[in-house]
Amino acid sequence: MTAQVYVGRNVAVAFDQYDMSGNGNELKAKRDAATIDATVFGDRFSYDLAGIQKASIELKGFYTPGYNNIDGIVNQRFGQDSDVLAAYGALGWPLGGPMVMQPSVITKYDIDAKLKGAVTIDCTMMARGYVDDGYILLSPNQFTTVTGTSTALDNTPNGGATVAGANAQLHVFSVTGTTPSLTMKLQGSPDGTTWTDIPGMLFSAATTASAQRLVLPKQQTIPAQVRANWTISGTNPSFLALLGFARGVVYS
Repeated sequence: MTAQVYVGRNVAVAFDQYDMSGNGNELKAKRDAATIDATVFGDRFSYDLAGIQKASIELKGFYTPGYNNIDGIVNQRFGQDSDVLAAYGALGWPLGGPMVMQPSVITKYDIDAKLKGAVTIDCTMMARGYVDDGYILLSPNQFTTVTGTSTALDNTPNGGATVAGANAQLHVFSVTGTTPSLTMKLQGSPDGTTWTDIPGMLFSAATTASAQRLVLPKQQTIPAQVRANWTISGTNPSFLALLGFARGVVYS
């Protein structure tokens, strides 16, 4: 197998309606599961079970003050009860690229200032209930200005339809125009020809920079192919938006 090497400078990270990539220079995504020792008399080797999982995202980078800059954004959300919709892309935000979505609580925010160095920050976000490994259906690498559909994510090579629900996050980073509106939904198909709306996968209309998350229950079937479908209205509307989708995982 030929090794594939990816360049760290392409990493992208978002908090809610903010693309924080321009502030960061180091990202660490950590996951671990508690170990439950189920070894009994007579066993020659330890028999372990995986327990509760824990995950975090650590973002390190450069300090910038101001309400809509990283210092203000983090301070507004630090230790709050409501979720911070965090996401990162190890390859940036390319269409079809990997995207990890993690509703989080911010539990650490350090500022480090040295006489002969830049003022830096260190921010930790702990997962709250979910960590979803998905893919990008709409990218902020270009403006979205007209109604359209995305390329489909095809799970046919991996078994087709799944019965484990799904999760999706929509991050709208910027909006311009007169009375602009973006309505996003997800559609499914068994064959890539006949498409129907997936129940529960309709986002509220976005008219300003914002972030939303949709979660479908584990019992819900998701068709083999999934795509995004969006409707845009207004005068000269333009959106920079990021949409990620992840199929649910059944833990057994």
